Amino acid sequence: IFDQTVYFSIERNPLAEAATTVSFVLSRTGNQLQENQAVLIDISGTADSNDYDNTSITVNGSPVTVTGNIFTATFSGTSRTLIITANILDDTTYEPSENLHFSITPNSNDYQIRSGESRHSIVINNDDIYPQVTFDSSTDTGTEGTSVTVDVNLSNPSKDQIIVPLYVDQGSSNASVNDYSLTQTTLIFLPGEITKTVSIPLVADLFSENTENLLLKMGTPFNANTGAMTSVDISIINGGVAASYAFTTTPAVSFNENSSTIVTLTLTGTIDQEISIPYTISNTTGNPILNVDYTASSMFFVFPAGSTTGATSSITITGKDDAL
Repeated sequence: IFDQTVYFSIERNPLAEAATTVSFVLSRTGNQLQENQAVLIDISGTADSNDYDNTSITVNGSPVTVTGNIFTATFSGTSRTLIITANILDDTTYEPSENLHFSITPNSNDYQIRSGESRHSIVINNDDIYPQVTFDSSTDTGTEGTSVTVDVNLSNPSKDQIIVPLYVDQGSSNASVNDYSLTQTTLIFLPGEITKTVSIPLVADLFSENTENLLLKMGTPFNANTGAMTSVDISIINGGVAASYAFTTTPAVSFNENSSTIVTLTLTGTIDQEISIPYTISNTTGNPILNVDYTASSMFFVFPAGSTTGATSSITITGKDDAL
């Protein structure tokens, strides 16, 4: 036979997510209020240990032990009410509103539960910002034959999975697709994660070339917004063998007016772009004047792109008859 009826005085207690303590009242009615009465309370809901501290729940100021989400609230003597407190935790995780339910659990024939007042619910409203995705830096540098690692960060964690697409803006990059390897084109942040790293191998070649760049960009994220830095400009430093060149034969040549000589340079190394090498002509008595004392087939030794070791470039120098 039920002699006592227990119930919660307030059924719903909404609050903003913050580090705070919430209090609510468990009450009882009946004829034999001089008896002690233990009431079982079950904790449930979408809130978890990151949202509230189940080790600091108190009843009338005294800590209780929660076992398997259940604790005991005990009325003593003629007491009619018990004040239960729970500590709500603040966090930086973006998440939907959550709930925390304290429900009176039936316990044999010790007490009955008032209909409609068996549960006290706390609604925890999210107060954290929608996550923003950003690169850790707007520039980076790597050498051919190594890898560049780029960090991508969230402003704060989320309970949702976040997907970030990545791509190389070819129109703003002078590095070709043969200069790097981007296999990781999608980043997935699991709930709670805030940092991901992208590794981009830079392909080693034998070319002697200028520093190149590739512009890595992020597309439109899913479940997040873009932040301040949505691209990173990566400089690729040449790692090939520097090309060199030398005269095939001694450049100290002599020839007569109205006669010609051929001067040749030989390349050592590999180049990926055309190079032009200027030269000067002099002698022990002065500097000959172009088109007065001599003519030249070109003012530069030229090696076209793709030239390799052993390639040659020649110019023809012809002396002019000046009647002197």
